[in-house]
Amino acid sequence: MRMSAEELAQAISRFVNGASNNEVEQLAELMAQDHPTLQQSKMKLACMFIEQMANKSYTDARNEQSKVIANAMIKGFKEHSKAEIIQQEGYITESLETYIDDKVLPSKNLPLI
Repeated sequence: MRMSAEELAQAISRFVNGASNNEVEQLAELMAQDHPTLQQSKMKLACMFIEQMANKSYTDARNEQSKVIANAMIKGFKEHSKAEIIQQEGYITESLETYIDDKVLPSKNLPLI
């Protein structure tokens, strides 16, 4: 039987709550060994989680750095997206640059296959 999103979120929370760094690393390695389509879906989920962390309105000392890192990752993705366009086209329009800054997110660039 397939778990609901809520059940899976709770299971992941229970796992990371009691897991060592080695166990979490092992989980990440195992997830990366899955079928390529499932790897793509898991990567999209990871990006969505990063985007959620970046948009948190409340943080405290326990998750503040997660928000900082999430924002840095999204900023780096946007900068990379602009650099790719400049590399391919030789320039980037102001409107496209604004669009990337305002709308482009990593999860939207990973289609589910």
